[in-house]
Amino acid sequence: MSDTELCVHHEGRDWYPFQVFYSDADGRQFSFNIYAISREHAACVVDDIRNTASLGNQVVKIIE
Repeated sequence: MSDTELCVHHEGRDWYPFQVFYSDADGRQFSFNIYAISREHAACVVDDIRNTASLGNQVVKIIE
């Protein structure tokens, strides 16, 4: 098995994946990934998500 490069080069910068964790009112843990150029930038992205998130439609199919 080969190593998969996690960094994405976009718009002249390297973007790295960061995990975002959250829990619901029942204490269940969930997570998703975001891409950011640094940990500080990732913290700003999480703050933006916290302030601007909205619910979209249910995903019924993923096309690869």
